[in-house]
Amino acid sequence: MKFNKKYIWQRFLVTLCGVIPTLFIYISIFIADNEEGKGYSGLLGIDSSGKFLIGMLVVFLIYTIICYILSYLYWKKTTYEIGEQNITLEKGVLFKRKIIIEYENIHAINIDRPFVSILLGLSKLCIDSGNAATSHINEIEIVDIPDIISQMEKDIKEKMTAFKKQKIRTDINSIKQPEILKEDDSKKLSYTFSRKMQRRKIICSLSYVISFLFILIMTIVINILASREEDYTIDILVLSIIGALLFIIIVYLLSRLIVFLMYYNFNISYNKEEVIIQYGLVHKRIYYIDKSKIKALVFKQDIIQKMAGFGTIEVHMVGLAEQLNDQESAFIKLFPYIDQELLNKCIEELDIPLKFKQKESTCRKNSFIYFIALPFIVSFLLLIGPIIGIIIFDKYIGLIAVGAYLVILFIIFINGLLSKKNQSIDYDNDNIYISNGSFVKQMDVIPWKSVVHIGTRTTLLREKDNITSIEVCYYGDKTKASFIVKIQEMKTYGELLLYFESIKNK
Repeated sequence: MKFNKKYIWQRFLVTLCGVIPTLFIYISIFIADNEEGKGYSGLLGIDSSGKFLIGMLVVFLIYTIICYILSYLYWKKTTYEIGEQNITLEKGVLFKRKIIIEYENIHAINIDRPFVSILLGLSKLCIDSGNAATSHINEIEIVDIPDIISQMEKDIKEKMTAFKKQKIRTDINSIKQPEILKEDDSKKLSYTFSRKMQRRKIICSLSYVISFLFILIMTIVINILASREEDYTIDILVLSIIGALLFIIIVYLLSRLIVFLMYYNFNISYNKEEVIIQYGLVHKRIYYIDKSKIKALVFKQDIIQKMAGFGTIEVHMVGLAEQLNDQESAFIKLFPYIDQELLNKCIEELDIPLKFKQKESTCRKNSFIYFIALPFIVSFLLLIGPIIGIIIFDKYIGLIAVGAYLVILFIIFINGLLSKKNQSIDYDNDNIYISNGSFVKQMDVIPWKSVVHIGTRTTLLREKDNITSIEVCYYGDKTKASFIVKIQEMKTYGELLLYFESIKNK
């Protein structure tokens, strides 16, 4: 079977868009290099501006034709087959590749609809086996109209369910037709990403922009005090404040638009085996999360969100549609913004066997020196020399430098204080619970079955004090991911390691 023929135009448009910025930069360079005032110059030895534009048009047309031919050949040479045992995809023009994934090895099935796909009336079915040796998260991608893709996704899930149940049976000949979960069995979660929550998320994010602008305006005020040109500098101050207010309004409106487009019609439904997340207007996304494939749940909350009582919950697992090449593990925001009091209630409603635990810091009591005193003293000594030099050179610039110096030391102090407060580790028979971070607090719930290694990170000074940082590694996506809890008693690490070994030997 082949992809829908509209896929040719989708691939063609995406490829073509890549050359337009390059051509624009190329033209700009020749405009800048033209010193004789003769218009464009240099392309193919042509000096006339008219002929230059004709030459650029010829190059663009040639590139357009090549893009279309390659897109057509790629579509022509790409075939797939949904068999009884596996899914097969063959692709490639010059270098052919054949991918086979058995149903029992499929980790994730997601539906993705980028903006170009929506314009052309297409959808993309993304299938991943969780193979760590692959270079892409989505090993198989099938493109067709939404109705066909939806039906295809249902058929594949039915076969996956059949193979999953078949694997449990001991007598293959006595297997009955497995019961497939019907659409009616899915329930809708009571949680919704409401407009009120969207506004709170935007306002919390906007607070960082306001903080930055406040620091900028304070810098201008210091410059005004130093310049002594009252009329001129006061005008600059007034204009700066007006500009900052306009900037905040523009950022707020753009943020509202972006959040609306990104999380439009956000909803979560679930059944016994999976969680389905759907959202997006310009770029529509549907994620199917197999509960058995979840590697960890992560709750993130920055200092502003903590004051508002909200945070974000991420699911770390194998095989999500996002191409997160810079991340150690693929993740999706299960709850983009959720009230802290609703955390465990919503997770329990989804019937996910994980639960967040709030615990006081488990750091060693005399760890003040490692989190606060040591970083503060080192930063003070490193920066005090340059600050003194700036003051000697110019007292007004030195005033600004001293202000910045004090702010940096204050941030280092608060960072250490928060980091010390947020470090904790705990565990039970099913999961391990970790809390860390400073200005952004993070709570993690990791099932013991996901953990592959528990180690330490220490220094000579820490070894003398019999303390260490504990590193918990687990398989997230293509590589191992890890969480670190700082400055814990060596005894805590020993107890955790012994418990981990006992869990593995069961």
